[in-house]
Amino acid sequence: MPPMFRWPYQPKLLVAATPLEFRCVSGVSADVPTRPNEVDEPGWHLQAITTDVADGHVVFSGLGAANAAAATAWAIGAEAMTPGCVVNLGIAGALPGSDLRAGDVVIAGESVFYEEGIITPEGFADLESLGFGLVPGSPDWCRGNRLAADPEFFEWMLGALEPLAPRSGVVATVSRCSGTDEAAAQVQSVTGAVAEAMEGAAVLLTARRLGIPAVEVRVISNNCGNRDEQHWDMDRACEVIGEVMKTMQGCL
Repeated sequence: MPPMFRWPYQPKLLVAATPLEFRCVSGVSADVPTRPNEVDEPGWHLQAITTDVADGHVVFSGLGAANAAAATAWAIGAEAMTPGCVVNLGIAGALPGSDLRAGDVVIAGESVFYEEGIITPEGFADLESLGFGLVPGSPDWCRGNRLAADPEFFEWMLGALEPLAPRSGVVATVSRCSGTDEAAAQVQSVTGAVAEAMEGAAVLLTARRLGIPAVEVRVISNNCGNRDEQHWDMDRACEVIGEVMKTMQGCL
């Protein structure tokens, strides 16, 4: 691996939403602990990832934007040293028109909250069109519903994962996944996204508000649309998540 792709952001924090994603990201094959760090209360689990040259953690957040934001903030606060970067890594569904297939890697230049806004007689209006922003002061990385990945980290990640032929594009963060063709088409139309997942924009919002470079990386596991006609390949998606981790570790 060329020296230019040595990992510049230490230590790292990865956010994984489901038990399966957590196992793929962390490399831990056992069941996800139900109690974090031996504390006898419900909460989040933080797993150390240590190599010869770099340290990091993966937090098992649970499903959805609220869990992802809270777990990211908790994990950042739980660290003795503030993470140098945050990566939301997991699976996603390919939206219509993307030509993405199971196992494809997508690095999000923008992560977009799909639902935030208002339904009007003329259709959906997002926060920007309503004159609101998610972050006070409207920084250039937050436009209405859209959270931009840290540009330098995004470009670095594209280069680092080049062996896996990653695609760049917008990823939509949804609360309701698309189980009909109409729903999938609407998500794509409103956001311009190539894929949908349930946590990325929340992770970016939290990390970037705390001044930490962040990016969402997704591996396609299925196509969105009519639930009875969706094609899933979780084995391939999990295999590629492992390849993403190995490739990133090779850049450490």
